[in-house]
Amino acid sequence: MAVITIPVNEETAKLYAAASAQEQEKMRLRIDLLIRQMADPSKDSLAHMMDIMSENAQKRGLTPEILEELLKDDSDE
Repeated sequence: MAVITIPVNEETAKLYAAASAQEQEKMRLRIDLLIRQMADPSKDSLAHMMDIMSENAQKRGLTPEILEELLKDDSDE
């Protein structure tokens, strides 16, 4: 995985820093997807986005069991 630095406003930085590790990972995945979409709009299909998210999640060690637990946590809020 590569690391990039993107300037954001102070409030955004505080929100990110205050988020849990799980929430931060969700944010990183969304930002990754957004950058990919903007860089190549021709690949802007839902199926393609889902494929990218799945690949990234698997590379980071997400298993079906972990995903189920994350989704369960989200539905409790």
